[in-house]
Amino acid sequence: MELDRYKPAARLLVRISAVSAAVGVLYLSLASMPDLVSAPSNDKVNHFIAYATLAVLFTGAQKRPVAYLATMAALIAYGVAIEWLQAVGGNGRQASLLDAAANTAGVVAGSAFSYLARHALRAYSAATTSSTGTS
Repeated sequence: MELDRYKPAARLLVRISAVSAAVGVLYLSLASMPDLVSAPSNDKVNHFIAYATLAVLFTGAQKRPVAYLATMAALIAYGVAIEWLQAVGGNGRQASLLDAAANTAGVVAGSAFSYLARHALRAYSAATTSSTGTS
């Protein structure tokens, strides 16, 4: 297929995006509160969305189930570690078990979305390939 030549570049772009997003989450999680722009929002929803996004980016690049599960575990540990850093950082931030739970729920939801999307795309690709008679 003609698009196969773009796969390495696409994977690299996803990896760069994933690492950039993880750095952004780290900064937003550890920056002192006065440094951040205050906007009305639901903190737990923000945590969920941030970690769901990280999960889609990081698990989307995984091919093997073991790597997929290890990536999920690493993202959950990342969220817990950031909550711990908030507790010991002395920057006016507080650790929260509810934040860690929202992070974990986001990882699970984002990973599930990534898994389902990958399998739906594979099924669609297989169906269109077999219906056109190409391999």
